[in-house]
Amino acid sequence: MGRIGDKKYWGLFGVSKPTSSGELDDLVKKGILTRIGATGRGTYYVLKGS
Repeated sequence: MGRIGDKKYWGLFGVSKPTSSGELDDLVKKGILTRIGATGRGTYYVLKGS
């Protein structure tokens, strides 16, 4: 299963940590990603339906 965390996202796309968090949250709201975990280090995202 492919997954991505906040740190990996900002590293891949060269954005700040707050920007990556906002973009990931937006993808969750649009129904593209599902967030696994509430907050903090253990939180990651997967494609919805994966």
